[in-house]
Amino acid sequence: MRRYISEQQGWIAHLENSRQIIIESLLRQKAKTVRILGSGNLLDVPVDEILQHGSTLLLTDIIHPPQVVNRFYGASSVSFETVDLTGGLVDFIAQRHARKLTFFELENFIRNITLPTFDEDLVVSLNLLSQLNDIPIAYLRHKGKLSNEQLHELSEQIQQRHVDQLPVGRTLLVSDYEEEYYDEDGNLVGANPTVFVRIPGCTIREWSWQFDTQMTYHEDFKTVLRVTARQW
Repeated sequence: MRRYISEQQGWIAHLENSRQIIIESLLRQKAKTVRILGSGNLLDVPVDEILQHGSTLLLTDIIHPPQVVNRFYGASSVSFETVDLTGGLVDFIAQRHARKLTFFELENFIRNITLPTFDEDLVVSLNLLSQLNDIPIAYLRHKGKLSNEQLHELSEQIQQRHVDQLPVGRTLLVSDYEEEYYDEDGNLVGANPTVFVRIPGCTIREWSWQFDTQMTYHEDFKTVLRVTARQW
């Protein structure tokens, strides 16, 4: 939220693109029930348009900001579900901080977790896929337990489980998939993927997200995220 406040000019277009894509998918699917995965502060969710369409809205995230919960208190058409969309990986790692976690323990946990299924007419994975691995992988990297290759493999597995979890015929996914780095003169000096698995479906739209122009995310570089919207 702090980055949004400081980078509003660069974020507005991305958030509007995300909202518009959801509206288009809502109308295309004629969806009466909509689930948002990674709802957060709702900056990228067209809540009013979804409700005006007569749809019910289920907001799903690991934490729901109090101001969002208060905003829809008593609203029969909006409900909240608190879910760790990594399937409990965050808690699994946190509860075992006192002993050494092996790569094989983590790999086995990710492969065998039971992820929830979703029955809504439209299921939206919203600016989420590239973030799912952030917290667990950052913690493991900080602890220095695993090699970079092992961390990369775990990131792939976390993201693949999420993609596999999404229902065919009812999914809209919006996610960044690459970071681009620019110097002060606007020259592209490098890029790195943020998604490590193949994203299925047909591409509806792609755009650039001016994520960080003040060089606070990566020192010495402005960061632009490439974003894709896919439906399957």
